[in-house]
Amino acid sequence: MRGFMIFGLLLLLAPGGCKEKPGTMTVYISNKNGANLYAKPSLNSKVLKRLPINETLTVLQNESKKIILENEVGRWHKAQYSTFNGYIFSSNFSESLTEVDFSEATTKVLEKGFWYARRFNQFSQRLLFKNNRLKLLSEKNGARFDLTGTVEVSQRDVKITWPEGQLSECVLLVGSEEIVESKNILKCNHQFTDTRVSAFFYDKSSRIEKNTERTIAGFPVATLGPRIGKAKEDVELYMNPDIYSTRITCSAEGAEFEKTSLPRFSEFTIWARSIIASELNGVNDFWYYVQINAIPGDAASRCEPSDRGWVFGSKFKYTRL
Repeated sequence: MRGFMIFGLLLLLAPGGCKEKPGTMTVYISNKNGANLYAKPSLNSKVLKRLPINETLTVLQNESKKIILENEVGRWHKAQYSTFNGYIFSSNFSESLTEVDFSEATTKVLEKGFWYARRFNQFSQRLLFKNNRLKLLSEKNGARFDLTGTVEVSQRDVKITWPEGQLSECVLLVGSEEIVESKNILKCNHQFTDTRVSAFFYDKSSRIEKNTERTIAGFPVATLGPRIGKAKEDVELYMNPDIYSTRITCSAEGAEFEKTSLPRFSEFTIWARSIIASELNGVNDFWYYVQINAIPGDAASRCEPSDRGWVFGSKFKYTRL
């Protein structure tokens, strides 16, 4: 009897004697062009999500034998990414991060892009990149000012050195779901003497189409193109689409506007609106995600904590696209 038990145990331990159920493991997208997560194990099925290189996901189980797909040998694996459950082909992922040099790709995006930023009271800026040089074009009320600097690119980081030694440190953001202006955004911090200024430049050549769904700080929105609007009355801007959230305060030399509101005729760039309408003071309308462009009388020099926020739809009117 004892010998039979030992023999049975050896059978269980022997290769092929007992198959373990495939477990889960965390993997990384290794395809430099990114990879699709499909609804079914087929290239013809619905694409649930496009994943960039080195994005992480969980492989749940092995679903098939090895096959050849697009000249690559591998298997379809059931996988989970965030709230998405689908299938991904094994040639698109690995168990370790892939070393990638994004510097050349970043340089190409910078040189091909049309980089633009709009500031308070009709103040606008453009960036032109070429051969590791940068020209900053600033314009206000018809007056134009040019400034040239040198550029160093490392991966997605962009360092700009200006003639007087001032520095701008930027990072190229590509494909973030919270971006509502364009597929490419250049986020910069400028250091001028004792002053540090943040700025976002968006690439007009990769502008996101109207009615594209995005998520801003967890709130689902639809993009608008963008459009320009003006306040019909004194308005409050909020950090979230909720009157109980933090109000945005604009000031000039430390003097805040009364009740943290912006005056009538203040101009906004309207980037997106909420998916679902809300009711406020008996009015049913959408919340709109806006950026402050101009405040009458050139009254404000800065807004805190941001120059972007949410305004209720009944508070403004469209002026132009």
